[in-house]
Amino acid sequence: MTVPGTTSPSSPLLRIADLHVDYKLPGWRTTPLRAVDGVDLTLAEGETLGVVGESGSGKSTIGRALLGLAPVTSGSIELAGHDITHTKAGDRKHIASDLQVVFQDPYGSLNPSRTVGKTLAEPLEAVAGADGSTALAEIRGLLSKVRLPDDAVDRYPNAFSGGQRQRIAIARAMAVNPKLIVCDEAISALDVVTQAQVLNLLRDLQRDTGVAFLFIAHNLPVVSYFSDRVLVLYRGRVMESGPAATIHARPAHPYSQALRAAVPVPDVAAQRVLRRQRQAVVRATTAQARPAPEQGCPFAPRCPHAAEVCWTTRPADTPFEDRVVACHVFDAASGHPQAGGAPDLVAGELAPTAP
Repeated sequence: MTVPGTTSPSSPLLRIADLHVDYKLPGWRTTPLRAVDGVDLTLAEGETLGVVGESGSGKSTIGRALLGLAPVTSGSIELAGHDITHTKAGDRKHIASDLQVVFQDPYGSLNPSRTVGKTLAEPLEAVAGADGSTALAEIRGLLSKVRLPDDAVDRYPNAFSGGQRQRIAIARAMAVNPKLIVCDEAISALDVVTQAQVLNLLRDLQRDTGVAFLFIAHNLPVVSYFSDRVLVLYRGRVMESGPAATIHARPAHPYSQALRAAVPVPDVAAQRVLRRQRQAVVRATTAQARPAPEQGCPFAPRCPHAAEVCWTTRPADTPFEDRVVACHVFDAASGHPQAGGAPDLVAGELAPTAP
């Protein structure tokens, strides 16, 4: 298993290079919507790469492009050394043994008219070619791995809670012993306690099988807890990437800082400081009153440190310690943005102040 924070090898399990995904919108608009704008990533065997960002950042589109569910405008996707960029859905059977998915909705991802046994038998028969008796034995083993009782085989999805249904979805994904599982907001619809249980289950399965995860979510602390490395995405572009623990503890890009600061903290005084800092950022960015630039940094309208260059030129990747930051005003010597007047939103460095 990959040591957290290490880089991927020269021949990773997954390599995505300069990925662009455009969606054609209905109606009067003729210009396609660019959902993913030049994303590069690698993922090693047995590693977890977290992709984090708010709604509309393009993180789920990356997973859908990998699964063949979104059109790739340009760029390449390689899985286990094979180019699967433009492989159509009907021709992806040979990929299914290496690549599986767990979707967000545990209620909508299972067929309510099929028993759990039939649901789990489908990939075993279609992909692995197992017969009925072999499939039944495998199903019982899968249920045991995800900590569900044997009698779940003959029950329907409506007999289970949301967390249990997601365990069934995980068992279905694990049925063919894939090398990679895309977890697309796989815990977002669950309560906090159940989220922790599912994350611990996924970690145990990874330890036992060596499966890799592309873990897509919007909660930076959760992604950082579960992942080895993190990719921070905003409007289809990578803002920051590097070791999960580092980015969570000391986010460098202003957007990463904003994601971190959006998470409530238990200390009332510290939470008050965060609120005041967010209000200062809103005042600073509202005064700019400029739309997002086409050629510059997409985060410029919301960035308290934005300089004029941020509006005109796409930022290059800046190496910083063991990570990469795409920011014009970021100073690697100090580890902070240098332009602008609003404070950094770094929750880990807050000091409570008098009310």
